[in-house]
Amino acid sequence: MEIEYRLYYDETGNALFYTCEKPEGTYLVISAFKYALGDPNVMIKNGEIVKKEHKLTISKYYKSDEGTQCSDFDINIIVDSEYKNKTNYWLYKHVEHN
Repeated sequence: MEIEYRLYYDETGNALFYTCEKPEGTYLVISAFKYALGDPNVMIKNGEIVKKEHKLTISKYYKSDEGTQCSDFDINIIVDSEYKNKTNYWLYKHVEHN
């Protein structure tokens, strides 16, 4: 009896699980090597296994002339216009890299 290695996936191509059993669902027959790897970071596109593209997202506060007004002593202390000590304004930005 020959073993059939399967990768099940959903309607958007996201990998769900690897198995040698035969549950209902959409699957792709794969090699024993790919089955042994069991890579969760793959998708199915046009009947082929492809690596998911991960983007690096960096989030950071930048000093600015606008944004959230905070105490100059501690950025975690948000203040209003009645605050008497020195303040700074901060903007929160996201930057994505491939």
